[in-house]
Parts: sequence; C-alpha cells; structure tokens
Amino acid sequence: MTSRRSLASWVAVLVVLAAIPLALACLKLRQSSREPAPAPPLPAERLRSASKRAEGLRSQPEWSPPPIRSLEAESDAGDAGAVLVGTHTVVRFKSPQGAFSAADRARLAAARLERMMAGGKPTGMNITQTAGGSWGLFAEGTLIATADPETARLNNTTPQGLAETWLTNLEGALRLKPDADEQSGGDLLTRCERVVDGDTIVIEGGERVRYIGVDTPETKHPRKPVEHFGHEASEFNRQLVEGRQIRVEFDVQRRDKYRRLLGYVYVQPEDETDTHEVFVNAELVGQGYAKVYTVPPNVKHAERFLELEHEARKNGRGLWANGSDGP
Repeated sequence: MTSRRSLASWVAVLVVLAAIPLALACLKLRQSSREPAPAPPLPAERLRSASKRAEGLRSQPEWSPPPIRSLEAESDAGDAGAVLVGTHTVVRFKSPQGAFSAADRARLAAARLERMMAGGKPTGMNITQTAGGSWGLFAEGTLIATADPETARLNNTTPQGLAETWLTNLEGALRLKPDADEQSGGDLLTRCERVVDGDTIVIEGGERVRYIGVDTPETKHPRKPVEHFGHEASEFNRQLVEGRQIRVEFDVQRRDKYRRLLGYVYVQPEDETDTHEVFVNAELVGQGYAKVYTVPPNVKHAERFLELEHEARKNGRGLWANGSDGP
C-alpha cells in the first residue's frame, strides 16, 4: 500500500514537471499575441532609400518677407520716390499727384505693403482701373500704389502698362512668380520706345534695358555734369534703336539690383529680305561711343568688345580721337 502511494506521488511530480514547459509556452504565446513582434532590420540599400524619401518629405522653411523701404530716388525728371522690396525697386514714382510729392507717395506705398505682408505670404495680386484714368496695384485688396497718367507719361507708357510692370516687379521680388522673360528662357522680341542715354533704353511696357558690357559717358546723372561725348553717344544710340523692333539677348543674370533688364540689343531689319541684325552694344564700342565695361558673370561677348575697343583706339574714333584716353 505504501509503495503504491509512493509511486503515485512520483507520477504526480513528473506530471507537474512536464506541465511547467507547456504552461510557459502558453504564457509566452499569449504575450506575443498582445505585443507585435519587432520588425526585422532593413537591408542597407532599403535603409538608404527610406532615408532619401524621408528627406524629401521634410517641411519647407517658413516664408519670411524681405525688408521694405522707401527712398527719394535719383531721377532725370526731377522729384522722384521709390519702393524697394529687398534689393529690388518695384514701384517708382516720377511726379507729384495732388498734395503728395513722389517721395510721399513712395512712403505711403511702402507702409501699405509692409502692413499687408505682415499677415503672411501674400496672394491675390492684381491691377484694377480706378477713377480718372489711373490704374491701381492691389495685393489682397490693399491698394499699394496708383499709376496716374502723368507718372505714366514720364515713363513713356500707359497707366495700365506701368501698373503691369509694378505687378511683375513685386511678384518677382517676393519670389511669388518668376519674371515672364525668365520663364521663357529665351530672347525677348520687343520695340524700343525711347532712349534714356547712350547705354540704356525703355522698351514696350515701361521696362528699362541696360546694355551689357559697355559704358557710355554720363548725361543724366543727378550729381555729375554731362561728360565728354555723352550727348553724341546718346544721339548715336537713338539713331540706332529708337522706335525700332529689337531683340534682347540675355546672359547669366537677367536683371541688376535696380531690376533693370540686362541685355545685348540687336536691331531687327526692316526689310523682310534682309537678315542682318545690328548689334548695338558692339556698334557703340566699335565706333568709339562707349568703353568696355565687363561685370562677371555676364561675359558672353567680352572678348569681342575688347577687340572692338582696341580697334577704335587704334583708329582714333569717338572717345579716342586725338589720342585721348576717353572720359
């Protein structure tokens, strides 16, 4: 009887010992069903690919508006004022309107623009006609500036054309939309409306184009007298381009810090059977009306201009007559 009890005890102990691993396995299975198993490590190539995708999803930096200021600008038409956004001149006034001087109007436009931009990145810019034949530049319903007939006349354009130029300048300065000529990526076909001086012209729409690679004597500088051969250079430029169809070729930089277009100007032939274009920049240097003025990175025709200047000096043309070293 005692031996049977002892045998039963040993059997019970064996059963308990055999059941322990089974119980532990069940417990582990239950825990694993509650907690997801860790993912296997990614291979190195997949890890690099995932990292690149994550970099592409990083948020863009917040837009911070450039500084705005107004100033009394240099002008060949007397009293003037301008609004600058960053380093770009976006609105330029050339005449008084009512009780406000051009400088007062620039300060008012700068203050309106600054208040509007304080609310975040602006949208909804447009131009709208106002009373009296003027056109207004608006941004999110805020009137920034008014292009009146007198200011437009001094810019040799219409009020609408002047307001459109202001709109383009403002959108470009705020990096909201690239300039139309920068979008196209090609040359600009237009017409020369008037000549400012020997190396600057105004084209359709009121844009100014500063010739690349050349410099003519000053005639319109507010703090300098008219320089030697300045009037002759302006007149020669006028005879070449004023009122003519032109092609503006660009270099690396399309605009200078004053927002003027920078270009090589070619006068288009008037006769359809003629294919010869007159390269104005080269003509000014070659005939002795301009000196070479190279500002990197715009150096596409720099060597040609230097050769033409050397030839003009050698032959005593224009600025180099009678062995002169120029202005």
